[in-house]
This record gives sequence, structure tokens and C-alpha cells, in this order.
Amino acid sequence: MRIELSKSYRTADGYKVRLIERIKSIDYPFLGVIIKEYDMEYPHVWTEEGEAVGQYDGNLVEVSKYEGFKVDDKVIVWNDPLVKHKAYFAEVSEDGEAMTFPNGATSFSNTGFSSTRAKTSWENCVLYDEFYRGK
Repeated sequence: MRIELSKSYRTADGYKVRLIERIKSIDYPFLGVIIKEYDMEYPHVWTEEGEAVGQYDGNLVEVSKYEGFKVDDKVIVWNDPLVKHKAYFAEVSEDGEAMTFPNGATSFSNTGFSSTRAKTSWENCVLYDEFYRGK
């Protein structure tokens, strides 16, 4: 795995990580913080492959940007930035794209005859509350 600043990670033992920048170190070029209990932040560095320095089990594991999403969460989705849609989150596809139920359906209403309806994949998906909080 190659580390990228644009992706999300956690440590192998489950702590959140916030990468800050790429630094001029040959051995450990990624600087960030490990976020532990009480939102305490501890500075740390990692290799290009996400290996932590020292004995600590802080190796990086990539997480989906949709990791905190739950089935039926209200979301805003789009492929074209000029055309956004309201939908209900269904799952993450094998390709890592967000999937929603069709035509405003939810997991409850997408059963029976409707269960054969295909879910729709989207390049961009944001939780409804986060989308409107950011405006």
C-alpha cells in the first residue's frame, strides 16, 4: 500500500489518524497525528508504505471514506458537480463507490418486488447534515 495524503487511515490497533504533510525525510516522509482517548493528538511519522516508527502498532490501515455511513443515512450524491441529488445510503460497492437506493427508496421500501431494482453508484457522496453544515 502506498500512502496518499488525500486518503483516510487509522492505526492497526484502531486509532484515528490525521495526516498533516509530506516531509523531507527519506525513511519516514509522512507526518501526522494519532488521535486517542479524549481527542488527545500524538505526533507520529510513517514510511511510504504506512509503517510506523518503533515498536508501537501504529501501522496505517486505509479506511473507506464511507466507513461511518449506515444503511438509510440521508445523503447528497453526485457525479456532475452541478447536479446533486438527495438519496438514502445503501452500501459501498466493490469499487469503493457509494451506492444508494433508487428513486428515494430506503431499505424498508426497497423490498418485495422492488428488491430487484438496481442500486445506483455515485462518485461523490456526503452525509446530508455534513453537506448543509459546510455551506
